[in-house]
Amino acid sequence: YTLNSSTGPWGSETIISSGGPLFGLLGILVFAIASGLPMILVTAELSSMYPDDGGYSIWVAEAFGEFWGFQESYWSWFSGLLDNCLYPVITFRLIQALCFPQGLGFWMGWVCKSLLCVIFSMPNVFFVNMVGHGLAGAFAVVI
Repeated sequence: YTLNSSTGPWGSETIISSGGPLFGLLGILVFAIASGLPMILVTAELSSMYPDDGGYSIWVAEAFGEFWGFQESYWSWFSGLLDNCLYPVITFRLIQALCFPQGLGFWMGWVCKSLLCVIFSMPNVFFVNMVGHGLAGAFAVVI
């Protein structure tokens, strides 16, 4: 479990097979609530206290000063950069395993990964408003 992204269902097989479906799913639900609820409450409190754009970068700057606010912003950006670099590679490996089990070679793989990066960035480049409305709709469904 990470704060940047959910790692998905991998690893839950042993939980379900060891505890059974009821206790396995109940354990996953309890863990999600126990680990997520404190973060939700802190985020809600700090967001209402500092209603500016910037999130925890502003919170850290207010609490510890501009230097640490900059550090937090930079390292969060760097963490997001590294985290988002993984998705084209993971997608490429999945497509390669399903469609080309013999492999594609280094350069063809590089070209495919680059195209996946371009494809993944298109919604944010050309459809910012649509992405924003879609996320607002997803938020309404989740809530």
